Amino acid sequence: MRKKLGIVSILFTTNNVICSLTTLNGLVLAWTSSGSKKVTGSKKLTLAGMCSAVRSIMEYALKTQFTDISLRLKGVSKYKKLIMKSLISFGLQFSSISDITSVPHNGCRLKRTKRI
Repeated sequence: MRKKLGIVSILFTTNNVICSLTTLNGLVLAWTSSGSKKVTGSKKLTLAGMCSAVRSIMEYALKTQFTDISLRLKGVSKYKKLIMKSLISFGLQFSSISDITSVPHNGCRLKRTKRI
């Protein structure tokens, strides 16, 4: 039996959580967000709102019989570790877990100070 490999990417934005399941080539098989699950407003950023989006992606991965999954997390959220624990509880094999959040080194150059 051949291994079926996939990538689950979870993007934490300031107002939403976007999850996508892709192949190794980058072909998107399924995507969902907490907003597409009929969760509105600030409830999208609660643990229940995030888990509803993540749960539907993982159920699709189980239904399509993925064996190994690479998990990529991007963005800042206080629920990142809890989301990872809930993903591991699904029983899928994770080949790698990586956080690809970009961190600015020093930011943009400031405007010069005006001398009067």
